[in-house]
Amino acid sequence: MEVGIAGAGIAGLMTALALCAAGRQWTTDVRCHLIERSPTPSEAGAGIQISPNGCAVFDRLGLLGSLIEISSAPSAIRIVTADNQRCHVSVPLGQVAEERYGYPYLTVNRQQLHGLLMSQVDLLGECATMQFDAEINEVKDEPDRAWLAMTNGQKRSFDLVVGADGIHSCVRDVVGKPDTPRFTGHVAWRGIVSADSIPECSPIRETVTSWMASGGHAVTYPLGDGRINLVVVEASQDWQHESWTVQGDAQTLLRRVDRWHPELRELVASMTEVYRWALFNRPVPAQWHGDRVVLVGDSCHAMLPYAAQGAVMAAEDAMMLAQVLTNTVQSGSPRQKPFFSALADYQRQRFDRVRRVQTLAHRHGRLFHLKPLASGIARLGMRMLNLGYPSYFQKRNDWLMGYRVPEPPM
Repeated sequence: MEVGIAGAGIAGLMTALALCAAGRQWTTDVRCHLIERSPTPSEAGAGIQISPNGCAVFDRLGLLGSLIEISSAPSAIRIVTADNQRCHVSVPLGQVAEERYGYPYLTVNRQQLHGLLMSQVDLLGECATMQFDAEINEVKDEPDRAWLAMTNGQKRSFDLVVGADGIHSCVRDVVGKPDTPRFTGHVAWRGIVSADSIPECSPIRETVTSWMASGGHAVTYPLGDGRINLVVVEASQDWQHESWTVQGDAQTLLRRVDRWHPELRELVASMTEVYRWALFNRPVPAQWHGDRVVLVGDSCHAMLPYAAQGAVMAAEDAMMLAQVLTNTVQSGSPRQKPFFSALADYQRQRFDRVRRVQTLAHRHGRLFHLKPLASGIARLGMRMLNLGYPSYFQKRNDWLMGYRVPEPPM
C-alpha cells in the first residue's frame, strides 16, 4: 500500500511511524512517502506537553524510553496568581500520575521531539521516504486512487493520502468546505529561556504553572534540556496572520508583565528570541475524509493551546488511523477494497473525543481570561475545591489522560 503524507511535522511523522508499525501485521507492504514544503527538517522552538494518553502512543511505537530521555517530568500542574504566585490549584503529576494512568506526564522541547521522530523514520528504510522543499498545489481524490501534484511539476498517485500539513492545509479543502478561522482576541508570546535567572528552589523549575492575571495569563514549564518554556497570552486587537513565527520584542512583553511576580519578570527579561502568534478558533469539521484522502492533527482540528493537547491529539489520530486500516487491509489488496468505510470508522471513533478536548480548551481559555471580579471569584472557588476535595481536579482529568487508543484485534 502506497501512502502519501502531506507534511513532515509531528503529525506526519507520527502517522508514518504508526502506519509502518501496523503494516508489519498486514498482508500487503506499506510504503509511506512524506512530502514537506520546508526546504529542511525544522520545527518551531517551543515546548510541548505530552500527557499520559500521549505517552501511551509513544509506548506502542516503542519510543517511550527515547522520549523520556529528552523530556522533563514535572511534579505538578499549578494554577497561581500572576502577581504573587499564590497557589490555588495543585494537581500532582510525577509518580502519582504514573501510578494513576500507567504513564508519565512529560514536557519536551518541540525541536528535540521532532528530531527524535525524524531519526526513527530514517530507520524505517524503504518503508518511509521523505521529500523536502516540495509544495503541494493540487490534490485529487478518486474512488480507487488519490493524486498529489507539486509546484515543481511532479505528480504522484497513492492508495491513500493523509493530510498532516497543519493549519494551512492544502489537503483539507479537498475533503470538505474550506473553513474560516475566527480570531479569538488573544495573542500569545512564546520563547524558551534559561532557568538561571530564578532560584534553585523555585517551583517554576519543576512544575507546569499557569499564572492567572486580569485579561491574560502565562504558562511556564521545564524542558528536558534544562531550560524553561514560557508562553504569555494577552488580549489584542484584530490580527489576520495565522503563524507561529512572527518576531516579537522582549522589551514590549516585559512592559506587559511589569506588575507580575519577580521570577516571571526575570524569565521574560532573559528572553533573547520572542515570537508571537494569534490564536484562532477552528471548529471541528463535519467531514474528515473522502474516498482516499483523510486528515490528521491540526490540518483537521487545530487546538487552542489551553488544554495542551494539540500534539497528543495528532498522536492519537495517527494510531487510530493505523488501527482502522489494519482492520481493512488485512483481508485484501488496498486497490480492490475501498477505504471509505475504514476512514469513516476513523472519524467516528475520533470525532467526539476531539470535540470534547476542543471544548475543554475553550473552557480553560475563558477561565484564564476573566475580568478582575470574575477572576477573583474563580480563583477563590478553585482554592476552596482544592482544599476541601484535593482529588477533584485530578479526577476531572481521568477521561483525558486515562484514554487509550484501542488495539486492533489479533
